[in-house]
Amino acid sequence: MNRSSLIQSQQWLISILAIIVLFFDTTCISAAQAEILPRLSVKRPPFLGEPAKFSEPVSEDLQTFYYNQTLDHFNYRPESYTTFEQRYVMNFKYWGGASASAPIFVYLGAEADLDSDMSVVGFLNDNAHQFKALQVYIEHRYYGKSIPFGLTQEEALENANIRGYFSSAQAIADYAEVIIYIKKKLFAENSPVIVVGASYGGMLASWFRLKYPHVTLGALASSAPILYFEDITPQNGYYSVVTKDFREASESCYKTIRESWSEIDRVAAEPNGLSVLSKKFKTCNQLNNSDELKDYLRILYAVAAQYNDPPLYPVTMVCGGIDGAPKGSDILSRIYAGLVAYEGNMSCYYTHIIDDSQTIRGWGWQVHMCNKLASTSRHVRVGLADPSDVPRCDICENAPTFFYCEIDGTSLCLQCDMIVHVGGKRTHGRYLLLRQRVEFPGDKSGNLEDPALQPTEPGKCSEMVIPIGSGDNDSMFPPAPFNLTTFSRDCTSLYGVPPRPHWVTTYYGGHDIELILRRFANNIIFSNGLRDPYSSGGVLKNISQTVLAINTVNVVSLLRYTLCNVN
Repeated sequence: MNRSSLIQSQQWLISILAIIVLFFDTTCISAAQAEILPRLSVKRPPFLGEPAKFSEPVSEDLQTFYYNQTLDHFNYRPESYTTFEQRYVMNFKYWGGASASAPIFVYLGAEADLDSDMSVVGFLNDNAHQFKALQVYIEHRYYGKSIPFGLTQEEALENANIRGYFSSAQAIADYAEVIIYIKKKLFAENSPVIVVGASYGGMLASWFRLKYPHVTLGALASSAPILYFEDITPQNGYYSVVTKDFREASESCYKTIRESWSEIDRVAAEPNGLSVLSKKFKTCNQLNNSDELKDYLRILYAVAAQYNDPPLYPVTMVCGGIDGAPKGSDILSRIYAGLVAYEGNMSCYYTHIIDDSQTIRGWGWQVHMCNKLASTSRHVRVGLADPSDVPRCDICENAPTFFYCEIDGTSLCLQCDMIVHVGGKRTHGRYLLLRQRVEFPGDKSGNLEDPALQPTEPGKCSEMVIPIGSGDNDSMFPPAPFNLTTFSRDCTSLYGVPPRPHWVTTYYGGHDIELILRRFANNIIFSNGLRDPYSSGGVLKNISQTVLAINTVNVVSLLRYTLCNVN
């Protein structure tokens, strides 16, 4: 890169910073969608009954490509040279071209398929016009259509030899290869690259700038908890912010939640107490212990806080229900009113995690969220329905139904759904009918209560051990400290290998972050919304003139929004 190009590149970076500041002052905001656990993700979980939607504004000008990616960047065994197709998407609409050394904005995919990310991240598209930038979106390995050996994600994760190549270090090496390839292909060696990511992707963006400074000029890392490792951030950081969010919304709501845990235990200890709680909270299955209900509510509050975005403001929704309960309502009736306000008035509420998405499965291997939720019995299948109670498929009239199509008004078995919908009617809104056993070729037979046949809990189990916990009287939650010994034992029993809790700080750094980044880092912007519980593990103050922190009080995540016209 010549001197004039370098100066121009630095000016672009300064301009981007100005846009980010302007973003918070002048933009109107549209909230993102969907996800299920308070894990690192750009998207919030859907409310029950909320249909899945996909954003259109960034879709018309996208072109999809595939790069023959190296399986293993760090070894020289024969199998290391195996390649797989890695998906990336480009938008040339606003690009000023290689001859003008116009910049390249690169979104680093995270723990979801690329389509999910592009549907909610509008930052690149909204700013590409001003900077005449090429937009590039790269899918993370083992997600979406970027899975080695042509396998499904489930198949790849079941094979110990294959899932060993599923790591953040391999992922950012992938990104370096793709970016270098694109620049050579487009004769754009002088075009500066800015990498962008949010949550886990934000961590990758900051680490990418540190590991590959020759590939990217700068990084925007939004909601990136790069300090939530080992003892750098207190275990209770996450739940302290959740507590703060609720307390700021309503003091009475906060107090009700804080007092509810002991009340749940008190009722559960009485004769038929679990039946009383099951009826009071309309659980779809009989509660086996009080922890099931407490874990369910804990996640509900955590998700509400982590995705406390306009226009819904879930924390306000929950507290509005609690505070708006009929006068004289007891504590648990008020808690139930908050549940209804958030989830909607359902015939019953499932207290077990049923999500089997790529994010859950992949994130399960990559990262351990390490909180009390990960070590409870909450992450299990719901009880199966009696076969005689399961309706038959409307088409074949023989097999049990598995999906309901809201467009056709039909209930379909798995096979008929494949015939009817996979052939081109993907726009039909379909809903999964729960509590039904479905067997696929190759499924293991046996008792579904066998722990070996249970789905893996979210958050296990390789390199990024994020020790989230809560102590005595340090939040509105009951004590649930993180125990590394127990966690490691569980990981070993599930995967046959223990986690590496110190590898992230060894490979990327984290301790003495101010001193280290001041010495050798530059051109990194860390943006955090202080309502986001993960902000407790983020970089919240400027390190130097070129390693900057931008914090917002009333926004959770920068990249979770798209810009819209302001009159």
